[in-house]
Amino acid sequence: MGKSGGKLAKTIGTTFEYRVRNWFKRCGFKALRVPASGASQAMKGDIEVELHDGSKLYIEAKRRTNGYSELMGWIRESKSKGVYTIVLGVGREKPLVVVEIDRFIELLKSAEKKQGE
Repeated sequence: MGKSGGKLAKTIGTTFEYRVRNWFKRCGFKALRVPASGASQAMKGDIEVELHDGSKLYIEAKRRTNGYSELMGWIRESKSKGVYTIVLGVGREKPLVVVEIDRFIELLKSAEKKQGE
């Protein structure tokens, strides 16, 4: 059973990577899922997004069924107050910013538009 669970997890992960890639593509970005993501040191991340200035954004996609329950609770609570960005701090590490993917893409597009002006 261990092997089939591993295959299922890989299939779920791959499906999620394609979902993230497609989200960027629908929003007008060139995006690709890195072939054999995670297996190659030569390629970065799971998804490569080409921004309109030619620079690249490398994304590592992580999906969990229940692994982020505390974080999801914070997100739901924040959204109920009209707040859509969370900054997480762990010890002395650099803080992490959590936003929903559609808001993240809006921010990318806005930044690109301002660069082009």
